[in-house]
Amino acid sequence: MENKQIVLSFVDALTSNGKSVELPEEFNYFGKLIGSWNFDYIDHNMSCSTKGEWHFS
Repeated sequence: MENKQIVLSFVDALTSNGKSVELPEEFNYFGKLIGSWNFDYIDHNMSCSTKGEWHFS
């Protein structure tokens, strides 16, 4: 298997179009995090900062 195919298979295995229908709503702890998020990280000890993105699916 080619490296690109391995990476795409790995990403497909970790992502979903929605939550499992088998998961009751009371156990949907992380549902609020689904989506894309921008963040600003500030390290006061090292006097540096950076911007980034998180993607949860």
